[in-house]
Amino acid sequence: MAKKPIALLIVGVVVGLLSAEVTLRFLHYPYIGCKTVDGVTESKTGRFDPITGWSYVPSKSTVVDGVTYTFNGEGYRAEDIQDATDFTKPIIIIIGDSTLFGDGLNFRDTFGYKLQQKVGDRYEVVNLAVQGYGLDQAYLRLQQVIPKYRPTFVILDFIEDQDYRDANEDRRALLPCFTTSGTKPLFTVGDQNALVQLRKPERFATYDNPRLRLVWRRLQDAIRQEGSDKQLLSRILYQHIKRYAGQYNVKLLEVNYQLDERDYERNPTDPGDSPMVASYSAEYTFADGFHLNAKGMTRLTEDFMTKFGSIIK
Repeated sequence: MAKKPIALLIVGVVVGLLSAEVTLRFLHYPYIGCKTVDGVTESKTGRFDPITGWSYVPSKSTVVDGVTYTFNGEGYRAEDIQDATDFTKPIIIIIGDSTLFGDGLNFRDTFGYKLQQKVGDRYEVVNLAVQGYGLDQAYLRLQQVIPKYRPTFVILDFIEDQDYRDANEDRRALLPCFTTSGTKPLFTVGDQNALVQLRKPERFATYDNPRLRLVWRRLQDAIRQEGSDKQLLSRILYQHIKRYAGQYNVKLLEVNYQLDERDYERNPTDPGDSPMVASYSAEYTFADGFHLNAKGMTRLTEDFMTKFGSIIK
């Protein structure tokens, strides 16, 4: 007789779980309340990347909101699909997020183009910045590109929500009615401040299914972030980036955009080895108050050369 209640309990649990799954799908979770779900710019110009989460499609040109984004055969932003790196010159790599990438700007208004005009034929500027990247993605990307390009300098930017980006796995937590191609890599700080990768990127097609598991994953992620030291994670990631660049004798030039200089960026043995801090008023940004317009990008380039022009000779 005891078997019957147990069987009924099991059936009840299964029916309850199935009902919850159907309800979540009916409500379009995780996009509950969104009138539309749109892809962010990087999802329209890029593709899923199993290492960094997303990257750009090589040899492709896309128009998004009236702006042309063109990527050459090497997969970085260029004026023409046919453009290629001139490896006979010393190389400057730009790594980072949408600020240095030039979100909302046509190519000739971007930092990469304007910097190339400043340095002329002395260097080849390669803009490998990707919209939406955190320091963790930049770190993984540098491991891919430094051995290939052997740059003299790497330009890296820090932004105001850097800590949150580094601790986050699913960008939809920040942009609930937008989507990308998948999650991003997730790191944490382990024993003795070791950098530990918890998870690799995953396509939403598998990450979101079943929806009940997604609810559990998001709950776990929220609890983990609440109890984590986000700034410590950013510091450890930064130290790994700087150490890795140093292994290849690459000089790291940093731009803190809308973010103050941090203690761990200061070099006590070289007071001149510090980031450029850039904080601009509304006249230099788009309506979002963050991304630089063409005028702002010109000023950023000029300020960068004022700070680092004596180093980039």
